[in-house]
Amino acid sequence: MPTNRKRRTRGQKHPMLKSELHLLLTGQCTPLKGDWRDIGESWLRPFILVSPAGRDELRRLWENNKFEIMSAWTGIKLPWAAKEFNHANK
Repeated sequence: MPTNRKRRTRGQKHPMLKSELHLLLTGQCTPLKGDWRDIGESWLRPFILVSPAGRDELRRLWENNKFEIMSAWTGIKLPWAAKEFNHANK
C-alpha cells in the first residue's frame, strides 16, 4: 500500500535572504530600506552571522553562494566577503 508522505530530498538549497546578500556584499548589518519593520524578521539574521558564534556559518554561506554572487557582480571593488574570506586563507 503506497504512503501519502512526501519524500524529503537531501541538500535542498534555501534561497538566500536579501539581508544575507547585503551582508556578504557590504559587510554591514544595516537595514536595506527605511525602517527595521519594513524588512520583517530577516533583519536579525545578519547580526547572528557576524557574531563570533555565527562566523563559520557566514563562511559556509559565502562558499555556497560565491560563484553566483561573483558572476552577477559588476562593481569595481570586490564584495566584502570575497576580501574577508579569500584573503584569510592566505
